Amino acid sequence: MDKSHEAARVPRTDMKSNLFKNILEWVIATGVLLSIIFFVQYFNRTKELRSLQFQVGQVQQNRQILNMLLLETAEYNKQRPDANLTRLLESVKAPAAANSANSNPAPKSAQ
Repeated sequence: MDKSHEAARVPRTDMKSNLFKNILEWVIATGVLLSIIFFVQYFNRTKELRSLQFQVGQVQQNRQILNMLLLETAEYNKQRPDANLTRLLESVKAPAAANSANSNPAPKSAQ
């Protein structure tokens, strides 16, 4: 009695008209398509992020240069006072002082 010969006679199921197979194919195709779309979005966003990080670095560098220039100008104005230069420095320092006061509010005293 050879049972392996009997196991080989299992009838094949026809997968061409199987609704379940069609649904699975659509799910896989949709998953692949969404994966491609998400990858393209990820690639574009990381590229944009790198560009923005570079721009932030440039802005910070420019801000440091302007702050150094402001400090040097204020020091020069102390050595050689000039009314126009004093007025210019006050107009620049007032918004800077207001910005730093808003970003670092003084702690409230305990009552």
